[in-house]
Amino acid sequence: MHERTMRWVECGLMLLAASIAFTWADNAADADGSDGPDDENARSTLVEQVNVTASRYPKKTEKTTESVSAVTSSDIAAMAPFSRNLAALLTLVPGVQTGLGTSPLEAGIAVRGLGDDRSPVLVDGEPQNVAQGEIREDLFSVDPFDIETIEVLRGSASGTYGSAATGGLVNVITREPRADSPLRVDARTGGSSFGGGDVRARVSAGTDRLAGSVSVGAHRESDYTSGRGETVPNGQHARDARVTLRLFAGPNDEVSLRYGGYRYRSDLLAISEVPETFLQLPRVAKDRASLTWERRAMFGGTTTGALRLYGGRLDQRFVQEAWNDSHTIEVFRNESAIGVTSAGAGLQFSTALGRAMLTWGAEYARERGTNDVVTSSLRYTETADAIVPDARQTSLSAYVGLDLPLSARLSISAGGRYDRFETVADPVAPTVFDADGFEGRDLREGDFSPKLGIVYAISPAWSLRANYAKGFRVPTVKERFFQGLAGPLNAELEDIMIGGIEGPTSIILRGNPDLTPERSYTYELGSRHAVGDGMVDVTVYRMKATGLLTAVRVGQTPKPGFVNQIFQFFNRSEADIRGVELQASLRLLPRVSLHAAGTWTRAIEETTGERLPSISPAFGTLQLRYAVPHGASLIAQVRATRGRERLAGFTTVDLGARVPIAPYAALTAGVTNVSDVAYREAQLDFYAPGRRFVLGLELNLSM
Repeated sequence: MHERTMRWVECGLMLLAASIAFTWADNAADADGSDGPDDENARSTLVEQVNVTASRYPKKTEKTTESVSAVTSSDIAAMAPFSRNLAALLTLVPGVQTGLGTSPLEAGIAVRGLGDDRSPVLVDGEPQNVAQGEIREDLFSVDPFDIETIEVLRGSASGTYGSAATGGLVNVITREPRADSPLRVDARTGGSSFGGGDVRARVSAGTDRLAGSVSVGAHRESDYTSGRGETVPNGQHARDARVTLRLFAGPNDEVSLRYGGYRYRSDLLAISEVPETFLQLPRVAKDRASLTWERRAMFGGTTTGALRLYGGRLDQRFVQEAWNDSHTIEVFRNESAIGVTSAGAGLQFSTALGRAMLTWGAEYARERGTNDVVTSSLRYTETADAIVPDARQTSLSAYVGLDLPLSARLSISAGGRYDRFETVADPVAPTVFDADGFEGRDLREGDFSPKLGIVYAISPAWSLRANYAKGFRVPTVKERFFQGLAGPLNAELEDIMIGGIEGPTSIILRGNPDLTPERSYTYELGSRHAVGDGMVDVTVYRMKATGLLTAVRVGQTPKPGFVNQIFQFFNRSEADIRGVELQASLRLLPRVSLHAAGTWTRAIEETTGERLPSISPAFGTLQLRYAVPHGASLIAQVRATRGRERLAGFTTVDLGARVPIAPYAALTAGVTNVSDVAYREAQLDFYAPGRRFVLGLELNLSM
């Protein structure tokens, strides 16, 4: 056996032995009759016993063949002093690499090394990503204040959720208003030593027939000081609103209406190594609404059915400028506006067949994008109009899944999904970036993504699982048809920047209509141990990915004072990604709990034998939480990441506290990056915030 493979096997066996030891220790403690604390804050809440993401219906996590992690409302409350967005909360999940940043322009996530459009975000089961967007507003449009649980499916989920989920997916489950609940008002406000702050309020109430909630908030970021002592421009303003109505039409019928709105604008941001020269001034507006009808006890009482309709609109506007060294002459200007209208429908049924559960359904989605771009420069006296074609993408999908217990200890899970896509791009007239223009294109493609898993319960507290899943991803409109300037807002810039480009420079990015879909094949083994009210979970996996896309430098065109580097998208040859993931939630003492997530990854491009530079070889998070008597709580968090190409490794420490000051009020306080470490989490040449103090106030009133 290959030496490196042996090291991975040995690592997995050592982690498995450690989890068995934890289980033995916990059983010994139970035999001694020791009792745990009554305070809920001291209990492990990292993983819920039931998840709804893996199989698209509520299912016990210990009986799930896929690797599923969850961050609950209790975890979110504990991390409140230093976690103000979704990306920050996901640091508690193994296999999820986050580029935190402080805005939707910088944040990104990658599940098992596959990021950008390969690890989509769902909100209440609805897809949020669009194939023609530029930034990850999906990581910011839902505030932690409104989240009940975050479920992360690690490993390909295309067999359940279709194209794009080649690495995994994140499902954000929001807080729902409950029937027969009193009027409740929740509010939160806070600020930081850098001058940013937020304010939020949520009102909910319910009767036996109708329940509703309204949540609104505003968030502001200010310039910050990095660990190097540099002032980094970071002015941002965001507002969001979320409305949920639930109508209980009968004992087995429920109709839900949801709306989410998000508005974002920024001042000058440092998203380039030359922020004085390149400016990015974006505006984002996002609206999304859905209607869901669910009926239980159908077809003789064994089936639950759900019909979902949704629609949304996303508008993104950017202004990018380049000035001379004295900042007196504008040598380049690029204005772009992207508008995406999306709509879809889904029908799903879950039928109990004795002890088995059959889930099947169909989905339809349609996305239409318009792109208006105007570019001017000193070199080109004329302006260039649209360099991204208007396009539409339509998909029709069908899926089926079967969970079948073969015995009291052994269960299998099998299923698959077929996705059919049509992508139509309109013609584009010749521009200064593309003298030939674009005659339009109509592409049709599809694929079937199977999955198969097995889980065996060695004991009520210990289960083993094995799983295979295929992933499938259709290239986006931008990857196929984009012709023009690429700025730091492009998710592909990490791959571009590692090519050794030194500023000042501009990058011309060309799409490739001949791209083929990406595919991944994931094999994994896992062990899960219940340890009192906690758990230890270990997963060893191997993923073979084919056709991964990257931007390759194909030439350059000099212009006065700058160099035009020209890149084009191509399918990368086969990649081999292997890893070990560890997740633990343990009660060390009656009021002290430990929460940990660790990931070790080896990602190789097989044609060259080189490591994939966008994937960190090792990273993890360790938390200690202490439940102080009378309701107060303390938390200490350590995050560590090994270095990768152009990015040094780092270790940061965060501290936080929550102190009740009244039955309905609590103070939160924290310090992030206590040691004032200078570090970066993305290839872009700017540093993350240094030491920051945060202070907040929470109010919870029931009437």
